[in-house]
Amino acid sequence: VGVLRSPGPELLVVGAHHDTAPAAPGAYDDGGGLGVLIEVARVLFQQGERPRTILFVSWDAEEAFSQHRDAKTEGSRAFIKALGQERENLVAGVDVEMSGYAKGAPNIHPIAYADPNRPGRYVIAPGWLVRAAVTAARQSRVPLHVGDPLLGWLYQPAVRTLRAPLYGDDLSFVQAGLP
Repeated sequence: VGVLRSPGPELLVVGAHHDTAPAAPGAYDDGGGLGVLIEVARVLFQQGERPRTILFVSWDAEEAFSQHRDAKTEGSRAFIKALGQERENLVAGVDVEMSGYAKGAPNIHPIAYADPNRPGRYVIAPGWLVRAAVTAARQSRVPLHVGDPLLGWLYQPAVRTLRAPLYGDDLSFVQAGLP
């Protein structure tokens, strides 16, 4: 865990897992995510003051689900539990996952998950967070896709209709009722 403090009470978590599945190349899933996590921490540290405290976290056991159906994202779940009262100040948890497609641009996947706390409803990445990422990318002239670039405008209707059973460390936040 790395911490960049701010004077305000708000907390943002940026995380990536450091384990890999036996059939997946570790550099892609999720060594690339760790590289992004470290670089984001370095750049934000150099910028100085920030509006909220940022925790940079690397957790284990995300891929345990692919090997043991009863163990799901135990590392991020343990981290969330350890936050204790700090959970109340959390404004968003960002999970950096599967980074490193050859010749690819970064993608944000604001996938709608079934809300475990409100049956029949769905939760998705906060709009302010997606806007902030898109705006920063445009200002920096960095390519950034929202959703799958091959599906374009069909992305959100497709992920909401198909409702594939997903898992990942982001789901740990959703199931804990956190943004």
